Amino acid sequence: MNLTKDQAIELAKHYSGMAMSVAKYRYEHWNELSPTRRQELSDQHWSLANDSDDFIKLSSSLIMDDAQRDLNKIKSLTAQIIETIDNLKAVQKLIDIIAAVLELGGSIIAKDPSSIIKKIKSLESVLTSPSLIKKKKHV
Repeated sequence: MNLTKDQAIELAKHYSGMAMSVAKYRYEHWNELSPTRRQELSDQHWSLANDSDDFIKLSSSLIMDDAQRDLNKIKSLTAQIIETIDNLKAVQKLIDIIAAVLELGGSIIAKDPSSIIKKIKSLESVLTSPSLIKKKKHV
């Protein structure tokens, strides 16, 4: 079974919730449980909590798989940025491009997938905005 990052996160939440429920039950019934049962419930609690952490780690690796697609998009945008800078009419366009690139870099450093996607779209928008690019001469 192949999980999506969202499914892995959902599983992490469920396993975390189950771990908390086991811990709560153990503490609420402490006096009724034998030391062996308390230890068994403690072990189960930690197993569920560790599985939850494993699902979080899995979601992170799945997010990085998604990031590879974003990196490919960034590569294609880089070529477009260089060409746009070479053909600029106004310095404001350059400032806007650099600002969008810096914002994208911040999102990448923050490892924020939803922000990365938004910043890529913003950068595309800046690059394709009309009027500030010199028209190429056709020879």
